[in-house]
Amino acid sequence: MEREYWIEKWQKDNDFSIENDRLREKSFIFASFPKANMFGFQSLGFRHLIYADAYARYQRFQNKNVLFPVGIHSLCNTSFLENKKLSSALNDDISKIFKEQMEKLGIGINNAKFIDMRHNEYLSLLQQSFIDFYEKGHIFYKDTVVYYDKNNNKIYDYMNKTKTSTKSMRKCFVLDVKKYIPRILECIDELKLSLEYKEMLKKSFDLKKVMKLNLNLSNGATLPIRLSDPEYIGGISYIFLNPEHIDITDYVDINEYSSVIAYLEDCHNETLFSFSGIYARNPLTGKEIPIFISTLYNQEVYLGIPAVDLDDKTLAIEQELEIIEILRNGVLINSDFLDDLDPSCAKEKVIDAFVEAEIAEIENEYENTEIVLSSLDTFGSLFPFLEEKDEDKITPLTGHLPYYFSAKMRPSFVDNVDIIGTTMAGTINNLYTEGMCPILSMLYDNIGSVISVFSDEAKTEYTDWNGIKLSCVYKDNIFSSILMPIIFMIILEDELNIEFINKIGQIEICGDSFDIRQKEIKRSNNNMVDFERILNEYSSDSIRYFSLLDDLNNPFVFDTYRLSDINKKLEDLKNILREDKNASPLVDFQLFNLVKSCINEMDKMNVSAYVRSIDSFIDNYALKQGLSKKQIFTLIKLLFPITPFLAEDIYLEVFDGKYSLVNEEFPEE
Repeated sequence: MEREYWIEKWQKDNDFSIENDRLREKSFIFASFPKANMFGFQSLGFRHLIYADAYARYQRFQNKNVLFPVGIHSLCNTSFLENKKLSSALNDDISKIFKEQMEKLGIGINNAKFIDMRHNEYLSLLQQSFIDFYEKGHIFYKDTVVYYDKNNNKIYDYMNKTKTSTKSMRKCFVLDVKKYIPRILECIDELKLSLEYKEMLKKSFDLKKVMKLNLNLSNGATLPIRLSDPEYIGGISYIFLNPEHIDITDYVDINEYSSVIAYLEDCHNETLFSFSGIYARNPLTGKEIPIFISTLYNQEVYLGIPAVDLDDKTLAIEQELEIIEILRNGVLINSDFLDDLDPSCAKEKVIDAFVEAEIAEIENEYENTEIVLSSLDTFGSLFPFLEEKDEDKITPLTGHLPYYFSAKMRPSFVDNVDIIGTTMAGTINNLYTEGMCPILSMLYDNIGSVISVFSDEAKTEYTDWNGIKLSCVYKDNIFSSILMPIIFMIILEDELNIEFINKIGQIEICGDSFDIRQKEIKRSNNNMVDFERILNEYSSDSIRYFSLLDDLNNPFVFDTYRLSDINKKLEDLKNILREDKNASPLVDFQLFNLVKSCINEMDKMNVSAYVRSIDSFIDNYALKQGLSKKQIFTLIKLLFPITPFLAEDIYLEVFDGKYSLVNEEFPEE
């Protein structure tokens, strides 16, 4: 039969819809949503979806109640700009292309619940959840230090800054996770991930030894400071105190008081700071350090160390502040007893010396406790708030969601009302949209209306949930699709006094895709794939089979020669499976072992090993000897998770199947 026949039949028979049968075990399988562009899977970002789909089909065979959310991440400026060349309907073309390509790949889609993150129902739920976390005091809108990429006009936090990023102060939405970090780290330890990935996630929060001490000032007062890099204490050239965060009464000399007040009152003045008239004495070198009053940095005390911080050096040069050189040829200089030591050794030595002399105390502290949730894009999932800039106030748009840009580039609401206020530019970034995806997908399917993620209705769903059984993500998505869902679940647990059982079970990290020349497939390499042509030239089963033969975490080399060989092998297999041969005891024995091996591999959620076991049987027995009708029936059930079109064809032609093969019982050992 034609591929389109089965796509239409699966939809007509509701093969991918969820049945609210509480007697059947739930199985939640998650694959991070692919990013949208106008050519669909142009960069071959489908392997993790096919892997998850194969396991979902197997779970359906096991009579599980399977939730496998399928959709596209369409909240991006790039997709809008590309699509605008072709269509005035925002992202509709892109959604259609992705959906059609996923269907052609045999990925199970329930049309009633297909998720395009940009469209009304899901976008409303996403934006409402953002408001919920804001109103519960977990998300704040504030000035914060971010990494700004001027080339792409993007802002990033410590998790995903780029090499071209520089530090900048911006007004952003941030998620405060300070009190949850110990629990987050415990959850990371429990993840079924390699040590390398666990350390990568943990490093996000950057646990450091912080040295606390009091600096003696020239007016007899003391100034408490905290140093996370105490080895560089000899290079402190200047200190800024922010009066918005600290009482500066004891830190301004009477002779400089009027100039400080003039600086603070003249908000339009281009001056960055005002001298306090007071100096601090460096406890390491004895050198005097000038103290300035400034609102430049959003913290109580800022220690300027130009020798090791590029931004500090730039400021010092521009403002003619002293720069103390403290590093030469990888060792410290101008640092008293730390001279000639490399920074790591110097750090331990200064800590030991200061603590022993009772000059300082040591605390363990997480340096990164806030996660930036803002993007500078002017399209996509817009912040669901209006901003009153004069009053420095924002107002949630609950009741008017979704809030988005129309195809005519105008802000609009689902209820088409005009609301007085200033619209907020920018979007909710991937750390939020992808991080909330597993939670919202569950509510979207089971509840299907815009509710608070902290509501009693949502709490009931969380309580009945038994976690994500299998999660397939690309390594670039490890923060947004693994770490962030854990963080949001922990916050929900705390607020609702519940516990998410088995938050994330098995995790499969998908490797990058390369072409035959071993070049990674991406736009900058100019080797993007015409995937629509590939779908028309090769069978969907061949593409699935090819994608699953190698372990998911291995690099995927897209070799059309190998794909052609697999395509021919499956055509030959299909012809052989149409013929009823005499049963061979040897084939019976090998088929028995194959079933046993397949069940064993799927119990371990190792889809690729499952495929390789079947591939070996096909090469050594099915293609060489043929199969009896009984043996064929067993094999097509094993094939169904990986080559559903072929399996359904044989089931219909040879066994006169009226419904999908998935309604049959999976072979037993």
